Amino acid sequence: EGFRGVSTGRIVSVVPPQGQSGGRLVREFVFDSLYAPGKGYFQRDQDVVGSVTDFKSMPGGSAAGMNFNEMLSETEYRVKVQSLYDQGGSAWLTPSELFHPFYAQSVARHFVDSLRASEALGAPGRKFHVIEIGGGNGTFALGFLDYVKSSDRSVYDRMKYSMVEVSHKLFFIQKRRVCGAHPCAEVHHADATSFLAGRKSGNDMVQVLAEGEDRETLLIGMEVLDNLAHDKIVVSESGDIFEVAVVSKEEAAKAALVEEGKRSFVAEEAAKRAFVEEWRPLRDDKIISYLQDSGMWDELNVFACPDSKRLKCRTPSRVMDGKLLTRCLSWLKLTPRHQEIFLPTSAHSLIKLIADSLPRVHVVLADFDFLPDAIPGINAPVVQSKLDGRSRFHKSYLTSPGLVDIFHPTDFHRLSRLYKKLTGREGFVLKHKEFCSRYGDTERTACMNGYNPLLEDYSNMSMLVSYWPEKGKSA
Repeated sequence: EGFRGVSTGRIVSVVPPQGQSGGRLVREFVFDSLYAPGKGYFQRDQDVVGSVTDFKSMPGGSAAGMNFNEMLSETEYRVKVQSLYDQGGSAWLTPSELFHPFYAQSVARHFVDSLRASEALGAPGRKFHVIEIGGGNGTFALGFLDYVKSSDRSVYDRMKYSMVEVSHKLFFIQKRRVCGAHPCAEVHHADATSFLAGRKSGNDMVQVLAEGEDRETLLIGMEVLDNLAHDKIVVSESGDIFEVAVVSKEEAAKAALVEEGKRSFVAEEAAKRAFVEEWRPLRDDKIISYLQDSGMWDELNVFACPDSKRLKCRTPSRVMDGKLLTRCLSWLKLTPRHQEIFLPTSAHSLIKLIADSLPRVHVVLADFDFLPDAIPGINAPVVQSKLDGRSRFHKSYLTSPGLVDIFHPTDFHRLSRLYKKLTGREGFVLKHKEFCSRYGDTERTACMNGYNPLLEDYSNMSMLVSYWPEKGKSA
């Protein structure tokens, strides 16, 4: 049987396979919510990425960021950030914007350091290619390119910088700001997985990927993983595994009509929404592939029932998130009789495409490793909107598609193992502070009393890099 439920885990209705109502898998629903042309959260005319400077009045190029040395303390820094949010309305401020140009400079120093370690700098005729996914307003790219141009012209003159942007509005902002200031820069309007597969943008994409075979390539993703669409599975107490689809309430009602002799339930919270979840026996190839490659398949001890061929797991308790509160509630029988788990299947596809398309790639991927205010579930997202600079948290990812941001924490240690399995190269996990302490211009980002926003803010961020000097090698 399939089950339809809401994100709190309560069952809405029981639907046999013949009554399943179509709908979209969670990753498809979330992708449309965030990126559907003209409707998705990142495709609206309204600004979703804020800035410290008024770059819109400038023809292109970089602008000065905040002067941290003039701030007295953390309090003054927080007040300044809140004032920027108050001015920005619904826009978010990322580390690339808040710490411009110092954040991008730290990644640029790391890149040049990795080239020296691999002896690529001394190789005659060797060219370099940087690909940035989801570059927002282009602020990170400007900081990166400005630094390399001023500090190591030999690298800059051999470099191509390709930006990949799914948002139509941000695509034009990047083209104006970055490409106008740096002839080596180009921007492609596509989502990342389509770009890496050479789809949707013609032969120029294929050519860029082909050039990667002869170039030292760096792939940069700053706060990209959190907005990649995730799938969702449900593991019952008895070990049944369900994939989750999203259907409209109208579709759900039609599907319920095929059910005879069973009662259909509609939870109060679900009744307020246009969409509900449908739980179905796990069959999706992408979900199964992620479970296998990530190690979760073995952790759960998945097997196929001899009679029904349905997938089940022998160790459903392995999916517990390990938090003390969760374990205590489990012992007291106060947790749901199933576990809801969000899976980064799109990130998995991205890493596979990196391995296939860019064999000599280095990576720098930075994102949140923990998020407060997430909805229920393991690896569950925060669903958030912003109005007049103030955040509003929502209880379900089904809420107001296209009007809310949906972003997940990243399990970087599992991502590192996945990266090694698929690429054959090591991926080193670092906290944001560790990376910036080594490569950041920390004197320029310190307040008068010693508080350093670059190092001490965003303590819930980590990075996956394929080169780290302490390890003595480039992966």
